[in-house]
Amino acid sequence: MSSSAASRATIIGLDTPAGAYLARLLRARHYTVAGSSTDPDRAAAMLATLGADEVDLLASALASLEGPPHDEVYVLDGSVDASACTTPWPEVRVFVAAGPGGNGVTIAEPGRFVVSGRLYDHASRLDPPDHWALAAVLAVRDFARSGVLPNFDDPDSARDLGWTPEYVDAMWRMLQAPVPRDEVVATGVALSRRDIAVHAAAYFKVDLGDRLPAPRPADVELGDPSGIARDLGWRAFTHGRDLVRTLCEGVPA
Repeated sequence: MSSSAASRATIIGLDTPAGAYLARLLRARHYTVAGSSTDPDRAAAMLATLGADEVDLLASALASLEGPPHDEVYVLDGSVDASACTTPWPEVRVFVAAGPGGNGVTIAEPGRFVVSGRLYDHASRLDPPDHWALAAVLAVRDFARSGVLPNFDDPDSARDLGWTPEYVDAMWRMLQAPVPRDEVVATGVALSRRDIAVHAAAYFKVDLGDRLPAPRPADVELGDPSGIARDLGWRAFTHGRDLVRTLCEGVPA
């Protein structure tokens, strides 16, 4: 499927960071983009931050499925299932976001182009301050300002964490494939709160000393991105220290 000037896409979940970054990516690839959200003000603010203002923000998911035929639909917030998207436009290609375990995904009728992306955790500068990764960055930033480091609950809790703008490219690639195939979107690399604190301290040029508790073993579920690398040539480039530095660059020092 080609991304020509005539391509139309609907994003259900524009008030998510992934929705906003996906809208920006699709506009850069000359799509006409429409979408819905449960928080229109938040969606509009994120789109404005990214310079993706030429996106039609619709009142509801059902409204976004009306009107002219769309080439692609991205369901990011779980408010509709794939069959609802394929009903008005049988030829539409549908991406459905799922968690690592694939929970909550409804597959449409056989023969329709519907794919499920098993997305591992991802972060961006659009995340709210209480996102676990961004919160750790802000805690170190505040320590650099005040000398007071908040308590890090469970610092060795780790996740497979990637960079949201790269993950939306994986979503788009899944809908350009010649045949529908579900994929795991992950880095395959663990990142803990302790790692984030250490990398952020290096960025903000502060010494944490012994302010973090002693390390203890922690289990982490890592994704296996070898399938999407083989099938679509996608891989996560931003993870670990590079991801933390990228998050740090987005907050005032």
